[in-house]
Amino acid sequence: MQDQQAIDSFEELQKRLNAIAIIHEKLYRSTDLTNISMKEYIKDLVDTLIYSLSSNPIGIDLDLEAHDIQLPAEIIIPLGLIVTEIVTNSLKYAFHGKQNNKILIHYREESNNVYLIIGDNGNPPVDKKMITQSQSLGMRLVYILTEQINGTLDLDISDGTMFSICFPRSY
Repeated sequence: MQDQQAIDSFEELQKRLNAIAIIHEKLYRSTDLTNISMKEYIKDLVDTLIYSLSSNPIGIDLDLEAHDIQLPAEIIIPLGLIVTEIVTNSLKYAFHGKQNNKILIHYREESNNVYLIIGDNGNPPVDKKMITQSQSLGMRLVYILTEQINGTLDLDISDGTMFSICFPRSY
C-alpha cells in the first residue's frame, strides 16, 4: 500500500482484530467456554498493546488493580475493544515528553455492577471536547460498545486522561 491513510486504517483494524484474537485464545484454552477471567484477559491485552505500539515499552508501566471477575464472552469482547481503543490512544498521544508513564486499569465488582477505570498519567487533552466530541472511529466505538453492554461512561482529564465505565455484570 502506498496511501498512508490506508496503511493507518489497516493498522487500526489489526489492533481490533488482535483484541478479539486474544479472547478466542482464552476461550480455546478455557475449560469454561461461557466465562473468561477479566483480569487475565485485560493484562494480556494491554501487555500486547504496550509491546506492539510503544516505541519504548520498558518506559510504560501497567498499574492493574482488579478483582478476578469472570465475565461472559458477550461482555468481554466489547470490553476488550473498549480497552484497546483507550489504551491505543494513550500510547499514541499521552506520553510525548513525559517520564514515569503509566497505563492505569482498575476495576471492581459491586452490587452486580462492574466499575472500570481505564486511563493514563500522561498529557491530558487541552479540552475535554477533543475526546467527547471526537468523530474518530475509535472514540465512536468506545461510546457504542459502552451502550452495547448497558454501561455509562464518564471522562476525567484533571490528572491525565481517565475513562470511568460502569456496566451490569450481566444483561
